[in-house]
This record gives sequence, C-alpha cells and structure tokens, in this order.
Amino acid sequence: MKKSIIVLVILAITVCMITSCNNVQKKGMSNDIPKHDTPSLDEMKEINHKIYIANRKEELLKNHKSISYSFKNQKTDDVARYYFITADYQYMEGDDWAEISKDRMIYELRGRLNTADATMTYIYNLMADPKADLYQYVPATEDKWQDYDHDKLIDCYVADGKIHLFSERDEISSERYASTNVGEEYKGQTYLQEAVVDADTYEFLVDYTFKKYDGKQELIATYTMEYDIPEPAACSIMRVAFEKKAEKMMTVTFVADPDTEQEIKVSAEVPANNECSFITDDQENIAIFTDRECTKPLVEHWDRMSDMTYYIKHE
Repeated sequence: MKKSIIVLVILAITVCMITSCNNVQKKGMSNDIPKHDTPSLDEMKEINHKIYIANRKEELLKNHKSISYSFKNQKTDDVARYYFITADYQYMEGDDWAEISKDRMIYELRGRLNTADATMTYIYNLMADPKADLYQYVPATEDKWQDYDHDKLIDCYVADGKIHLFSERDEISSERYASTNVGEEYKGQTYLQEAVVDADTYEFLVDYTFKKYDGKQELIATYTMEYDIPEPAACSIMRVAFEKKAEKMMTVTFVADPDTEQEIKVSAEVPANNECSFITDDQENIAIFTDRECTKPLVEHWDRMSDMTYYIKHE
C-alpha cells in the first residue's frame, strides 16, 4: 500500500501569513518575495491553526463537490501521484497502481488498466480507524499538523489574494523527508517549502518543495490542489468496475479479533473469482483462521467462487 507515504507528504505542508511590508527585499523561492514585515512566530502559529481548520477534508467538502491533489516530481517531470476525493469515495493512482475506496472497502489495481498484467484485488479495511490508511487532506488531529520541533516557520506574506507560507526543515526532518518522500540519499541537504493558499478561504492552492545544498537551491517537487473538477476518466472506469455486479457473486467476510472488544467485521458481496485481501493496524503479528474460535489455521485459499469467512487474530 502506498498511502502511508502520502500521510508523511501532507504532514510536511506548513502555513503562515503576513499583512504588511518592510524595507528588506528578499530573493524568493518560486518567485521574488516583495518587501514585507515577517510576522512573529505566535502570529504564524495562529494562522497555521486557521489553515488546519479550513483544510480538513470534511470542511472542504462542505464547500466543494470534489478535491483533487497531484504530486509532480520536478526532476523527472512526471506526475507521480494523483488523488480525487468526494464525500462518497476516494480515488488514488501512482505509476503502476490505482485504487478506489468507500467506507471500509478498497478496490485496488496493480499494473496498467486493461492490460494482460493487470490484477484487481478487493481489500477489506480492518483498521481501528478506517481512515488511517486512506488519504486524508490533513491529519485527523491538530497535534500532528506541524512538527514545530523540527520544522521551523520562517516567513510569510500576502500578494494578489494569496498567502505565501515558508518553512525550513532541520537535519532530522530533512533526512526523513529525503528517504520517505523524494527517494534521495541524505547528504546534508536542507528542504524548504513554500505553500500558497487562498487569502480569503485559507484553502491550499499549491505547495513547492525546494532543496538547498552546496550553496544551491532547486525546485524538486510541486503539489497542486484543484476543487470542483469533473471526475477523471480513469477514476470513472475504476468506480464503475468497483460497483459492477457480476453474474456470479460471492460474500466474503473478514473478522479481526473475534469475540473481543476490538472486534471489527467487514462483509461484502463481490464478483466471484476475484482476489480478496485485508489490511490491519499490525500486518506483521497476525494469524488467519477459518473458525471464530481461531483453532483452525488457514492452510490453503478457497476457490474464490463460494462464500467465505476469515478470522484474523493479532498475536
């Protein structure tokens, strides 16, 4: 699964604001920065809070029918990841995978759609928080929104109805970002970000990531947000396939930690002869059984044609 990468990417976005100008002309990241007064850290943190509130997924979907988000690697000029979110479902795609999710069900494609190597899997979400492994625009809790111990708010200003927000990562945060988000070897480089948000709504528009190393600064990634766009064609194809009823259907059920306070049960009718899988909070320390008492370990997969129930026990 690739969503966890995405949660680290979103955590990286920082926010701040300014309302006046000073006598110092600074060189910008994505452009030249106009003369302005840098706000105090407390002022930037207060604006950061307002941005967090405005950009929670549920808040955005009060004002928009859809949210789209794309990550572009500037080195390869490729759109490495893309997301389309509505109140009803979420769609995500990468270089060789795509998935659409609704409630606790995920429909995942590996390989290229409509090609011989494409495989489709129905994934049952057995996580305690079903949204934890799905793309969320900002973290569910504000304490995870900004790591002030390692990400420093350094500047911000307003121009042309947009707030430009700047932050700089320390060594610990830069090393983590290098390996997790852009796949670079850490050699002492520093990562800076410029987030651009709407000055009236505080909604994100674009976020730039720059690398500063050996006296040079270069743009390495761009994250772009759009609102109320039509459903992309690839998303529509995946959604129709996800919702389609086949001539032969089967009911597959997964139960995590049966007969405990933590029990989670997900049951769905899916087209026969399809692969079914699951995700949990701990994928490493589990055992799979075919009976509720968890005395009969799974020894072989079923025929993928008849109804089946799996019991997942965390060890």
